[in-house]
Amino acid sequence: VAWVALLFVLFYLGFLRRVTGAAGTIFHRRRAGLFEKSWSPPVEAWSPRLSGFPLKLCVHLANTAFGQLFLVPFLMQMNNFTALRYVAIPEDPTFLPLVVSERKEHKSESKNVSAILQSLMESSSCSASSAFRFKRIQDYLKCYRSGEI
Repeated sequence: VAWVALLFVLFYLGFLRRVTGAAGTIFHRRRAGLFEKSWSPPVEAWSPRLSGFPLKLCVHLANTAFGQLFLVPFLMQMNNFTALRYVAIPEDPTFLPLVVSERKEHKSESKNVSAILQSLMESSSCSASSAFRFKRIQDYLKCYRSGEI
């Protein structure tokens, strides 16, 4: 009876319990020129054609301990995706989007408080009247820099 329970626990941990979250291994960027001679162009990739329940099952298995230890590394090696870990990218990554600066009109900083409040009230009444408003990259950048996000 004990070996059946142990077998059930191992089956649960290996095939049913989902393992998601951060990767256990951190891959650091390689310096340019280290792996250029050993690099070969990728071969034609193979992937199973899945849809519906088989796709859900494959995704579930990929998120289990079995998938993280055996299935995903096997598929990555089979499709030559491990070469992506050794690609040298010479330029630094861009973390913030570059936005073309708009022409800034030189406004005086000494606006009175009533004029500022009036402009805020007008903008809030306009935004309340329309239910949907497109956001631009500048809006997201402003929120990010001000700490709202």
